[in-house]
Amino acid sequence: MIPHYGLIGEYEVSLDAKGRFRMPAGLLKKLGDTDHLQFVIRQGWDPHLTLYPRPVWEKEIEALNQRSELDPRVKQYAQAFWRGANEVSLDSADRIQLPKRLQTYASQVSKLILTAREDKIEIWTETEYDKLLEVPAEDYAALGRELFGNLPAYPVNPPA
Repeated sequence: MIPHYGLIGEYEVSLDAKGRFRMPAGLLKKLGDTDHLQFVIRQGWDPHLTLYPRPVWEKEIEALNQRSELDPRVKQYAQAFWRGANEVSLDSADRIQLPKRLQTYASQVSKLILTAREDKIEIWTETEYDKLLEVPAEDYAALGRELFGNLPAYPVNPPA
C-alpha cells in the first residue's frame, strides 16, 4: 500500500557548496521512518526539481507503464518524465545531495524553496519561485473558474 503523506508547506533551505540541503524537520516528521526513507529526484516540468518519496515514484511509474510506448507521444512524454531522474537518500545529517547534473539547476544560489504538495516536494530556486508569486491572484481565480466551473471570484480588495 502506498502511504498517504499529506505534505503541505513552504520551506526555505540553504544549499551548501557541495550541493546538499537539509530536509526540514516538519517534512521529515510527515514522511515517517527516516532510516529507510528513499527518494527519486527528477527535473520538473517548470524550472524546478521534483522530489518523490520512493513509493510515490513507483506509483507514477506504474501509471506511466500502463501506456504503450508504441505511441510516439507516450514515448516522448516518458523520456521527458525520466529526464534527470536519480535515486537519492538522506545522509546522517538529514541532508539530500543533489546529483551533479541537477546541481546546474541550482548553480550560483544559496537558498532553495521546498514546496510540499500532498505526496511530492518541488524544489525551486528563490528567484523562480518568486516569479510564480508575481501572477495576480485574480488571474489564478479566473483560471480556477475556467478549469473547475463557477468558483467565487477572488476578492481584489478583501474586506479589512
